[in-house]
Amino acid sequence: MAEQQKTIQEENRENLGALGIGAGIITGIAAKTPIVRQAKKIYSGIKGLMKSGDEISDLPATKQNELTTTNAKIISEDETLTALQKRQKAAREEMDYDVNVVDDIKQRVADNPLSLGGRNAAADTDISVHGSALFDAIATFPNMGRKKGYQAPAQAWADYFKKGQVGKIGDIKLNVTRDELADTNIAYFDEKNNLIGGYLKLAQDEKVPVSAKTLLEMVSQSPAHNTAHIRLGYGVDLKPAAEDFFDEFDTAIAGVKKQVDDLANRNNIARQKDPNAALNITAEQLSEDLDDLVTYYYKSGTDFKARNFGASIEPSKTADSDFLSNLKGAMNDLAQSSENYDDLGIPFQSTLGPLFNKFDNFTEVLQKEIGYGKGTKHSQDEAYRLFGPETYHEDLIFFRNMDGGFEGQGIFGLDFKKPSPRHYSGVADNQLYHIRYGKRALEGSPNEKVYVLDELQADVQQATQRELRRGNPQEKESYVRFNPTNADYLRSLYKDRRVEKYYEMQDLIESQTNLAGRFDEATAKRYAELSKQFDEVSTLQKDPKTGVLTREELKNKYNASTVDFQPMLDTEKGWGAHGMKYLIKQAARNDVDYIAINPAEMVSFKKRGSDRKIGTLQYYGNARGKAGYRNYDIGGKQTNPNQTATLPKILQDLAKQYKSEAKTIRVAKSDPKKRFKVIEETEGFDAGEEFFNYSKTEHLAAFKTKLEPERFTTRKSGKIVEMDADDPELYYPVFGLKVTPEMKSKPFKLYKKTGGLVVDIFKW
Repeated sequence: MAEQQKTIQEENRENLGALGIGAGIITGIAAKTPIVRQAKKIYSGIKGLMKSGDEISDLPATKQNELTTTNAKIISEDETLTALQKRQKAAREEMDYDVNVVDDIKQRVADNPLSLGGRNAAADTDISVHGSALFDAIATFPNMGRKKGYQAPAQAWADYFKKGQVGKIGDIKLNVTRDELADTNIAYFDEKNNLIGGYLKLAQDEKVPVSAKTLLEMVSQSPAHNTAHIRLGYGVDLKPAAEDFFDEFDTAIAGVKKQVDDLANRNNIARQKDPNAALNITAEQLSEDLDDLVTYYYKSGTDFKARNFGASIEPSKTADSDFLSNLKGAMNDLAQSSENYDDLGIPFQSTLGPLFNKFDNFTEVLQKEIGYGKGTKHSQDEAYRLFGPETYHEDLIFFRNMDGGFEGQGIFGLDFKKPSPRHYSGVADNQLYHIRYGKRALEGSPNEKVYVLDELQADVQQATQRELRRGNPQEKESYVRFNPTNADYLRSLYKDRRVEKYYEMQDLIESQTNLAGRFDEATAKRYAELSKQFDEVSTLQKDPKTGVLTREELKNKYNASTVDFQPMLDTEKGWGAHGMKYLIKQAARNDVDYIAINPAEMVSFKKRGSDRKIGTLQYYGNARGKAGYRNYDIGGKQTNPNQTATLPKILQDLAKQYKSEAKTIRVAKSDPKKRFKVIEETEGFDAGEEFFNYSKTEHLAAFKTKLEPERFTTRKSGKIVEMDADDPELYYPVFGLKVTPEMKSKPFKLYKKTGGLVVDIFKW
């Protein structure tokens, strides 16, 4: 029995792991008592309910689930009852545990809606993971009872889901979408709202009730709820640490150099008056040393800033490491001259001590960043970005594989194919999309920052969309996707059937004991039949081969298909919406006040020349958020200046949900606090009836001193200009969204639209 109990406990922990909620639930459930029901007598067996002379036929033998004779009496009644008792007690414990898990999840959903039962509320939850209205809808389903293990008929679940909005938790509406039901393989509906596929359809056909725990596990294990991100390049801590040091260097070294140069100049004046006058060799030597330090600093430091403050030139960890190494040497040489400065009357510690403290902090942060992660890969793809931001970022969002990792296998296992993205190969497998963006200042309020999107692209999903558009609807297998998600949940069907049989046995015991206080022959036979069925289902549930054939067939079909399956295929309501929500969450995390989209007239149209596509304009939009310009066509197709583009439409929808406003704002082409600009002058974008003057210049970089742009233009050509922070030429319009407190405090929903053509794996 102890061995049996250990097995059940291990299985229960595996179940919690499947839900991804962690050990916190185990502690809470362990303190709960089993469900108290009238059928509690089952724990002590059923022997006491029968007369000694009763004949009971068809009771299962203890071995091989076979009868010893056609009408045999119990050969070893104690042995048989003990076996039944063990099986029933094990089932009772397992079902008690499952019910308590659902109890706990129901409370967690009430406390933290749209968080997968609190999973997403954990501090270590990846920022890319959004909430599931479907998960919460399952947990709050009103037509299931604790007494029956939170089970309900498949049709009852289907009727509930197809309503769409199934309820509210506080002010959060629970909208169950066809996309999420399809992506999890829970259910498919036709145009008339008939249940036509998925796990619910299989359960309906097999007349098996469906437990809430099974459905909760299916949602939790969906790839859509197991995403992660990699932020390429350096983290947000580097720029403040670097600028803190650089600002101190500019101020402190300039002050010290002036004092040293004054002393050295006195030498020259003294020698002019008296050639035999004693010279202050120390001052002259320190002046030369400082000249060397400043020359190196402005040469290599300018390159460092251009690499890392906006990526105007190619970022390089190797170059940064060399810069830091050489700068360390120069700073050490400066420190070794401390007594000479003191001798000249320049107190070294009070004058340069703060500089060394800030250098130590800068060194610590930069060394950590150099040793962590991978650098950006596409900062110089100028046709897909706008130069000049204060910081530049490339983030990669991917699906975790079956082991929770980011490489080595597909999202459905080692034996399933992996998609091949066009970008960022070798960084992570199973990529959902990549996103490139920069941080810019808001006009009139330079301390308010905006994450401005350069590019949001899903290589795999967009390739799938193109392939499906080319497919022939008459040839179904070329027109649909194969979705292996939750393919192993055929076994859950057996578990739910097993639960059903157990409750049938309990109900039989309850009704008989209430009526007669004992088993008669007919009741005993019925109990034996149910017990035999219970054992048969238990055997199927534990059989590792159960359902494997279906999975094998699906694997072969999937690997042979021309398209890859990933959740969130739809651009506007799927991966595109996910990307904009992700950008909002990054903004909220990093105290950035807005997100926005670089308009087509600044990037995707202005920079693409003959490669302009109407779909690009319809996706990113212009500065007004629209998908067209007045009387402007592309490739013979007229653009629509009244149509809202895809990504701006997502911002408008989010603004309505989170008490914000999506509108055109103006942002800086480069840092307003750095007045020396390096700009590139271009012809600008001409849309026929509209010409966009603000598109005539692009800022490549900005610096605080004139020496820095002079150095920069030896690396990258451009025109040096001085520009005040209030110069209107410094700013350009973008379509943006204010990040509100609601966005920081409330979770985001993952899905918002009905789904498309996917193969029903539960029909195989």
